[in-house]
Amino acid sequence: MNRFWRFLTIFGIGAAAATACADTPSFDQIPDRPEDFGYKVNWFAVRASDLNSVVTALEIGSGAPANWASGMAAAYGRTGGTNKGPWIFLSPPVNGWIFVVGSSLPYPVMHTPDRHGGIGQKFDTILSRLTDHFSEVQFFGSYRVVGFVAWVRAQRDLPLRVFSFGDGEVYTNIGNQTLEEARLKFLDLSGLSPRAASERLFSVEGKLPDETNVLQLAALWSLDPGKLSEIGHQPSLGLVVQLPKALAQ
Repeated sequence: MNRFWRFLTIFGIGAAAATACADTPSFDQIPDRPEDFGYKVNWFAVRASDLNSVVTALEIGSGAPANWASGMAAAYGRTGGTNKGPWIFLSPPVNGWIFVVGSSLPYPVMHTPDRHGGIGQKFDTILSRLTDHFSEVQFFGSYRVVGFVAWVRAQRDLPLRVFSFGDGEVYTNIGNQTLEEARLKFLDLSGLSPRAASERLFSVEGKLPDETNVLQLAALWSLDPGKLSEIGHQPSLGLVVQLPKALAQ
């Protein structure tokens, strides 16, 4: 276990729960170019060039080949699934990054004792698995209906940064503001508890974070997924995998 998670309690997920289901439907396997995304969805950005290494690190079983169009449709819940869990899409590498995308991926939360019914612990488990294998892992998410936004940056041998906000309160605020957050003029909440960070946010007019901020930060930390179609990338395939219910929201 790496040092990012020595202070967190990680709940193990049984191997049986992570087994990919046998009735995975067929997805379009005609290679295509990257498809834009970024709103009303969660995603990890993993600094990696080998798709299979990310699948192995996640410990959720094998997947079905899929192009961007059908993979993103599955990630957004527009593909019929089974009762064993929702879909996530693992993208082909794009400029040194692999995206793990899914509307049912868990998010960071530490402001309540139950951590949103265990969602926080599920997030810890996935992030820990990825950071044990890769030098940099990021997480982003947004859902404008409840004003939810989140960003996480875990770099080997550097301090962890975690922030999430929704329903009018800060869910998690770990680590100091990064240089990129400061560059975007985000309110500096360094060192504040979730409650104190919430009070600070509402004390300064016009400083509530939104979905646009999430994409702006992603562009500085890794890649803006809303502009992937502008990258001159060769047609390729990713993987669609069912996220076990034990790891889903």
